Amino acid sequence: LVPPDDYSGTATVTTSVTSSDVGDDVAESAAITDSFAVVVSAVAETPTVIINSNVSGNEDDYTSLLINSSIINASSSDADGSEVISSYQISGLSVGNTNYSLVNVSGTAVGSSDGSGTTTITSDQFNAGVYVKSPTDVHGVLTLSVVAVSKDGISSTASSSSSSFTVNI
Repeated sequence: LVPPDDYSGTATVTTSVTSSDVGDDVAESAAITDSFAVVVSAVAETPTVIINSNVSGNEDDYTSLLINSSIINASSSDADGSEVISSYQISGLSVGNTNYSLVNVSGTAVGSSDGSGTTTITSDQFNAGVYVKSPTDVHGVLTLSVVAVSKDGISSTASSSSSSFTVNI
């Protein structure tokens, strides 16, 4: 059995068997029928990330440092539409002793930081818009990297390769 591309789900297969002796005038036996399920698990496709532009903004004004789909475009080549970009991992938020954060429009931290400069945000947080917040009076050029994670089904995920962009503060 070969399922169609990008198929996931359960199919029921029913088989029927009869027997007869070759060369005898014995009638064919009654059919014995049985069914079984074939389960095809979802497998996430590796997403593609395109960096459309860099980010530029003003020192001490995080609202000028917006990261959204006009900056980062992530997509999956999944043909059946069952796959979604579930999260983004943004790294490079710690440089030396300077720690930057990702915040929402209200200035509240979003995502889950690993403590070493990488923050994971959900697709909902990304779609709402996230901002780079630097410490007070810090300016310069920050290089960030992003990895998109696609999800198909309950547990199948795949990660894109890392793509970089700069934030000019």
